[in-house]
Amino acid sequence: MNTAARSLIAAALIGGCATAAAPAGEAWQTTVAIELRAGTPSRCAIRYAMPARGLVLSVEKRNTGDAVLTAVAVSGVPVTDARLRTANLDTASLLKPAAPQRDERWRAEAGLEDSDSGALLMHDLAISGGELQLVAANGTRRSRCRIRCRARWSRSI
Repeated sequence: MNTAARSLIAAALIGGCATAAAPAGEAWQTTVAIELRAGTPSRCAIRYAMPARGLVLSVEKRNTGDAVLTAVAVSGVPVTDARLRTANLDTASLLKPAAPQRDERWRAEAGLEDSDSGALLMHDLAISGGELQLVAANGTRRSRCRIRCRARWSRSI
């Protein structure tokens, strides 16, 4: 693995993330993953997990060979709809509902390779967080979770 790739992976490692809306003890655990193929990033993902509620939010960009897809998925809780808002973007206007994969309950994705929106979504989450709004599976109750990182993610190696 070359030095640039190692630096990219090392810069992506982060710590936990707190949430303003959750009661004490219900902090978001944040993980960033970068998948390399032949030394080139093919997938970048941010995974927020709140074990106390069984909630997992995944945001990813991946190169399928034909397109660069940006996706948001919710796992662990029964939902019929979800929306992620950041300082500059709202996934409700960017992404289209898609078939959930593996253990996901809800998923939306779009090919945003012709715009900066996919990268801006990841950037906004890393710098200022965002707000996740969920619609429960019964369709009658709306619950909100706010994702807010305590500080900028560390960029040191």
